[in-house]
Amino acid sequence: MNKLSSPFLLLLDIGNTRTKWGTSQAISLANTDRYLKNELNGTVSHADQSQFEQFVEKNIPIPDQIIFVCVASNAVKLHWLEHLKKRWPQVSLIEVSGKKLIPGLINGYDNSNQLGADRWVSLIGARYTFPGVAALVVNSGTATTIDAINAEGIHQGGWIIPGFSLMFNSLKSGTAQLPLSPPIEDFSTTFSFGKNTHLGIQNGVLNAQVGAILRATQLFPQAEKIILTGGNSPPLEASLKNNPGFPTTLYEPDLTLKGLYFYSIHSLTAK
Repeated sequence: MNKLSSPFLLLLDIGNTRTKWGTSQAISLANTDRYLKNELNGTVSHADQSQFEQFVEKNIPIPDQIIFVCVASNAVKLHWLEHLKKRWPQVSLIEVSGKKLIPGLINGYDNSNQLGADRWVSLIGARYTFPGVAALVVNSGTATTIDAINAEGIHQGGWIIPGFSLMFNSLKSGTAQLPLSPPIEDFSTTFSFGKNTHLGIQNGVLNAQVGAILRATQLFPQAEKIILTGGNSPPLEASLKNNPGFPTTLYEPDLTLKGLYFYSIHSLTAK
């Protein structure tokens, strides 16, 4: 591949329950910090890769590289890698982890290898999408992670708490009479006390998540933005935007894919 041309990349975010994919193409290497073009993207559960197969058949030429991040089990990871290698044996697969360095961003963990790969890639996406901005990066998926990054690009550390579904399931499995909450898309986004069991659970779990973010803003008052990503972000976004005490809240659904993109381009230009 000629690194002076615009690379065609297949980007994969292999999560605990779903895999998100996208393609990106740099307008030019000189402008990679400012431009990201998502040509096509989608998401699929690990149990059903047929949607991805159909997408590939119709839309994807041979990519120059496949860049991926994985927080799923080794079995899921190997399943994806075997599929990709079988389809494109000549294409290199590059996995991004917390130990992969990138200019302008410093991993704040004592042991960089222990920082979750998805968190690190989301921080890359946040840093290069909003350069010079102090932010809290909230990734709301199976777990909810909250990471602080200052204006100089130094990661301050972060938190890991159970996500919405884990909180719901713990109540269901640990109690005799509490019901399982409805899907996240049916969520109330108010801060009121629930006057029935469903709203008591929903609003309680929502406020537990929002309360953690509120506490993070108190510990990191220099945060100019709260950047949300992950599949459970919509109710958090609605709740945070209704709270005047929070910094500007932005939902970036493709933040991890952007992080993969920016990492790949800076790796190319460093060669």
